[in-house]
Amino acid sequence: MVGSTIILTMVLRLVTPHIFTIGNIFITCCKRWYDRKWTMDRLKTRQVLQEDYEEINSGTEFRLDFRYASVLTTIFMVMMYSPGMPMMYIIGFAYFFITYWTDKALCKFDQILIHYSIEMEQEASSIYSSFGIKNKKSDEVLLNSSLRHRLNHVY
Repeated sequence: MVGSTIILTMVLRLVTPHIFTIGNIFITCCKRWYDRKWTMDRLKTRQVLQEDYEEINSGTEFRLDFRYASVLTTIFMVMMYSPGMPMMYIIGFAYFFITYWTDKALCKFDQILIHYSIEMEQEASSIYSSFGIKNKKSDEVLLNSSLRHRLNHVY
């Protein structure tokens, strides 16, 4: 029951962040198209001031910190639960495939500003390592106790 909830949450994570991103790209394209008097000619514009023209054509700020947090969450969810639920590998692949192409499209429309530090990566890797060591030790304990139990019954 818990596994199905985790998988459902991850499947929803495939779609929900990208729907708003793709919607914003579509709205931005429509605004630019209207500003260009329903043509694709970049030289035509309804704006009088340079500042207004740049506001429409420069796009919104690409928030790398939010994208980075979402990617790290997905990586950790996939790596922690995939030994018990191999479907998580497929969901993780689909998430990163969709994220790659969405971000690639987003780079054409948004301003890229970098707001992150290496400290986030170091904290995440230490948390992942501690979970891995804990899971490995608990598997060895379970494996050894179950083997001992079976061997005691056989002999």
